Amino acid sequence: MSITDHDNIDASLGLATLGLTASYPTSVEWTVPFGGQVFHLGIHNLPPETAGTIINMCRAFTARPAEGRLGPILDTITGDSATLVVLNHPLWNARIDKDQDHSVLRAFLRACRPYLHATEINGYRSHAENKAAIRLGREWNLPVVAGGDRHGRAPNAMLNLTTAATFSEFVDEVRYGGRSCAVIMPEYQQHRATRVLEVIGDVLRHDSSLDAGQQRWVQRGFVIGDDGQHRPLEQYWTGVPLWIRALLRGTKLMGSVTARQALRLGLAVDDGGVL
Repeated sequence: MSITDHDNIDASLGLATLGLTASYPTSVEWTVPFGGQVFHLGIHNLPPETAGTIINMCRAFTARPAEGRLGPILDTITGDSATLVVLNHPLWNARIDKDQDHSVLRAFLRACRPYLHATEINGYRSHAENKAAIRLGREWNLPVVAGGDRHGRAPNAMLNLTTAATFSEFVDEVRYGGRSCAVIMPEYQQHRATRVLEVIGDVLRHDSSLDAGQQRWVQRGFVIGDDGQHRPLEQYWTGVPLWIRALLRGTKLMGSVTARQALRLGLAVDDGGVL
């Protein structure tokens, strides 16, 4: 299993301090501006000793993109034979929540194809979009791996099947063998809206099992300041505004098990069925 944050490896390095590097590789989802669009690359299994240097290069590019520098950065990343680079949700521009411009997508693939090892089907993207991602992988001779975007506690609706004993062996299968096998779990047949509501419920839930500074959602939600620093919402609010509290009550209700079950009765998967 590889866990990624956006443009940040602090959590991965934290797992390493607990001696879990062998189980959880150092990985990141890198935001790559290109041609006026934004692409996300899953960079998996970075060498811990050079991961900090690499993430600083990636952040510098994201802050001040220059397309001529993209190839050399990816060349550095892929210089380690055990690192895997995946084009995540290739048809979706996450920054503006709409489809990628196809001409820009193809330009990105032409520029970066030598450094890409797979594309992704995603448990929180639509059936139609994932089918298009599979077609894209075939067109560009890229194996397709399963990804998540869960941001909550529910298990991923898509899993990678492998006989590999380590993540490095899995990288070898995909990167050098061009082999990938994904399984679609029954949850993926449920309407995406109900599963997103479940995630929102997880995010907003008070969790006494966490450390004292992470139990409330305002301690786990962050604002990125003008200086680029991430600060928890509780630093900005002495108390949660009344209108937000009212909105949260409704959101939590919609994310409850009972509400989600009721919604499933009225919502149908209408974009082509399961993969």
